[in-house]
Amino acid sequence: MESPEYYLIESLKFYTRWVSLGNTIKREKILELSNKFTSGENLTIARYNDGEWAYMLRIQPELEASIRKRKHDRNKILNEANKLLEIIKSEPNYYISVDHVSLTHSRFKGKVTPYFNKMKKPLKGGIFNMWSFVTGFEDLFSEFRRRKVLMVGPPSMKNLPIIADLIPVPQEHVAYQTERLVQEMEEWMDNNFQENMVIIYSCAFTAKVALHHFHQKYGDRISQFDMGAAIAPFIGRHDRPWHHAVSGELKKKPPTKMKLSILKNAGPGTITYYVGDNTEHVLHLSNCVLICKHGFNCGNDSVEHRHVDNPQLEFYQLSKEHKKDYLPAGQLKFNDKNKSYIHPAATIGKNVKIGIGCVIGKVVISDDVEIGSNVNIHSETFIGKGSIIESGTVIGSGGMMWVWNGTEKVYLEQLGGVHIGENCRIGSLIEIVRGSANETTVIGNNVTMAHGTLIGHGCYVGDNSHFANGVKLGGSCYVAPFSFLGSGSMLSANYKILAENVILGTGAVVVKNIEESGVYVGNPAKKIKETEGKMSGVPTWYL
Repeated sequence: MESPEYYLIESLKFYTRWVSLGNTIKREKILELSNKFTSGENLTIARYNDGEWAYMLRIQPELEASIRKRKHDRNKILNEANKLLEIIKSEPNYYISVDHVSLTHSRFKGKVTPYFNKMKKPLKGGIFNMWSFVTGFEDLFSEFRRRKVLMVGPPSMKNLPIIADLIPVPQEHVAYQTERLVQEMEEWMDNNFQENMVIIYSCAFTAKVALHHFHQKYGDRISQFDMGAAIAPFIGRHDRPWHHAVSGELKKKPPTKMKLSILKNAGPGTITYYVGDNTEHVLHLSNCVLICKHGFNCGNDSVEHRHVDNPQLEFYQLSKEHKKDYLPAGQLKFNDKNKSYIHPAATIGKNVKIGIGCVIGKVVISDDVEIGSNVNIHSETFIGKGSIIESGTVIGSGGMMWVWNGTEKVYLEQLGGVHIGENCRIGSLIEIVRGSANETTVIGNNVTMAHGTLIGHGCYVGDNSHFANGVKLGGSCYVAPFSFLGSGSMLSANYKILAENVILGTGAVVVKNIEESGVYVGNPAKKIKETEGKMSGVPTWYL
């Protein structure tokens, strides 16, 4: 079995036509930065590659060729480039990567190197393109899922496998949007800022100006990543030659430790499974491994097919190799103040109250959160500002998904997380199961859950929903915003409340999707009337 370094070199065969492997940022440096970030340290990393330098330093003929190709307004683009040059001249105290072309090409080297040598935290080489080759971004995405995230760039960034707010940036003349964008980001930050949050940029010049502005304002209290085109393969785009290198080379011999993924989230560098035979269900797959039935082919040459008798069983058995401890007893530290055990890498905000007897893993707990006594919060959990978790509740527990192998049950190891929004009230003796594989169980903002509620893996509960006592959601259910679920009501696994302003009566059982608002009762749940008029026990915002 070849080493991981072998696969790295194989994946770089195409890329090295463009960049000398010996002069790119070193694998060890990427892993060092990755470890810093996933250990809770905040990083700010900007990219200044040959395109930026051509504009900033008026390097011909690259400058003129780019202006013609992108149809830029010459005066506007050069004015924006001046802003970038002033940022570089100020010698900012954050990481700046400069690509190999800018430091070695005859037209660039003499002009760029003096600036590079004065940088306080220089990175020699294309940081995020190399990061994607070394780690597949999974280390970043895992940490993003633990933090509040703002994305700034094209709408397609929503395809990234994280939960985040997005400020869309028009792709035409993106370099001219800096003032408007920074103002819009300021307004968002005023309302949503959290310690240790992350901003991800994919928006050319605008990213550099905004990143510098917010580093001056917040310093190392937040992380910022100017990822640019490096995210393209992970949102379904292949804009640059090396994007195809990722897809083309890694498909041949994928690394031995690829990440497991549920089908809908499967992206480059993951392993997923499919038990059906409809190719339309797997059109989104690329550069990954698909465990499937004999004879099935998704039609994409970048996908490695592993044909087996039982894809689900194969995937469940494979999950054992990826098992991890979400409450590692040997790493938890006893807090004498509240008599609780807390992971030292847990991020806990300001004015957080923790009751006696809690066990808390590597989580993110935002400001002004209240946690009652004897609450267990497993790793990979995010709890938003102002939320309340009452006594005896368990958040992020593993599920009970299994398949029969002919002689015994084979359980799926749950490898996902939980995201609880802001100003939620989670009652006592509630259990919220974490997502399976790279899935996240999501509870939106301003959600109320009364005592005894059970939420299965990978569920999504929309903003402002209200669950009365003893509500149960099977795995992968969806509940639209402004839903009211009465005591003891239930959604069977995979069913959805797609319409807002739906009310389930006491004991109602949903066994098919609900696509229009109204009051539903019975087993199976059936609509009996519209949601209008005063109804006992239902919040007034439903009226």
